[in-house]
Amino acid sequence: MFRDPFARGLAGERGEQIAASMSFAEKNSWPFVARTWLIDQVISSQVKLGTDMVVNLAAGLDARPYRMNLPGALQWVEVDLPEILAYKEDVLRNETPVCQVERVRLDLSDVRVRGELFSQLGRRANRALVISEGLLVYLDEKEVTSLGQDLAVAPSFQHWVIDLASPALLKMLAKKMGAPLDQAGAPLKFAPLEFEAKVRKWSAELAKSRGVLASNVSFSVQRETKYLVNTDGTRLQHGRMNEIFQTGLHEFISGFIADNNRLGALITEQYLL
Repeated sequence: MFRDPFARGLAGERGEQIAASMSFAEKNSWPFVARTWLIDQVISSQVKLGTDMVVNLAAGLDARPYRMNLPGALQWVEVDLPEILAYKEDVLRNETPVCQVERVRLDLSDVRVRGELFSQLGRRANRALVISEGLLVYLDEKEVTSLGQDLAVAPSFQHWVIDLASPALLKMLAKKMGAPLDQAGAPLKFAPLEFEAKVRKWSAELAKSRGVLASNVSFSVQRETKYLVNTDGTRLQHGRMNEIFQTGLHEFISGFIADNNRLGALITEQYLL
């Protein structure tokens, strides 16, 4: 799927200790792997379509501008707290990014300075992609709305990649791994029931202000996506080994991989772009 040769060095001993203390997250790490892969695909696709700037909010220890195949002229802007970016720069001091990396030390809760930054970056880009991987779940609804409205001010900020938790998932995560997050002052908050409707409203308001059709923004779940989810789920849950070997193990695995690749592309198109 992808390889990150910088992950272990960036995590360090402290990172391994944190992971070991959160056994639920360690044993259920596949969603984070899938999210990383999907966002990689979005970035690659958008760069091919002409994106000239990526703005990574709460960038953390993300090493995409070092590990991905990106154009040298691409502007990659990382925004995060000063101490996080200082640590990251120290670990990567002998590494060379593949594109133009800029780090902005900023607490994103500072609305005034955040707005000034977005305006400045918006003027520098023709087509920008904003990423907030793993960020929104730590904000409340008012903060998410404010962030979205600030991003919408810059016309060149054309796409925003987000990831969301459902209320049920948030409840489970809070039960399984909420205590250390609460102790660190980073409780899980955002898991809206009607986020789709809210995004529709923002899109309509933005469309009105920019004179474009809001109908271009679609959140409908396509039949093919549902079909692939159901098909792959049935394969894993009800498939019998003797039947698999009768039809051919190679054919089974090849078909499963092909369907999953297609499903990933559909999810990227319908939910991340």
